[in-house]
Amino acid sequence: MVLVFFHTIFAGHVKLHAMANWGVNHMLIEDSVLQRCAVTTTAYNFFGHTRFPAYARAWYRLGVSAHDFSRIDQVIDHGVKAGVRAHSETRQLMRHSDLCNFVVKIRKQFMRAFEKHEERMLGIDMEALFVGTVLHSLDHQHFEWNIEDPLWLVPVCPDFAALAEFGRFVHAGFLKDIWTVPFPRKYRETTHPFFAEVYRRAARINKRLADQMDICIIK
Repeated sequence: MVLVFFHTIFAGHVKLHAMANWGVNHMLIEDSVLQRCAVTTTAYNFFGHTRFPAYARAWYRLGVSAHDFSRIDQVIDHGVKAGVRAHSETRQLMRHSDLCNFVVKIRKQFMRAFEKHEERMLGIDMEALFVGTVLHSLDHQHFEWNIEDPLWLVPVCPDFAALAEFGRFVHAGFLKDIWTVPFPRKYRETTHPFFAEVYRRAARINKRLADQMDICIIK
């Protein structure tokens, strides 16, 4: 479980963050929602990659963590450089997985809504926006659903003790929604025409999953 969790976060999930940088446009000043999403996503990605090693170093020096995770950026870079392989065959999982069924179906609906509102989405890559909002937020939510307690990540083997501890840090501090966010951050909460339309389409497919979709990277 420890190895799967660590690989998923720092080799897989980080690719969603990286691609999300192409799903924003800070210059859309006439659309305050999209501009706020752009600033929030970019800031969070900056903190997550550029600043996170410094936070990890401080945790270690203060005795909060038993291991020094300050070189985690090298793991992240390695994961991102591995790229994303062709994965069209994942469609075969649709009848076995609610998540796969939802993602495949809502992607098509997302694309239709994007094309309908494309005059609002100047400079925003459609696929990157889908990855940075729908896929990213669902990935977070399923981490939380699949591993309910960070203490499930037990350092049974000394060789992987650092991975288990870091997994606990990530689970405890970076998975759940930040309740102090002062603006609507869920598709279901916003009145923005594009996001609201995508949510209506998504809720018809699977409301439980649609309710978890964020409009930007905010965790």
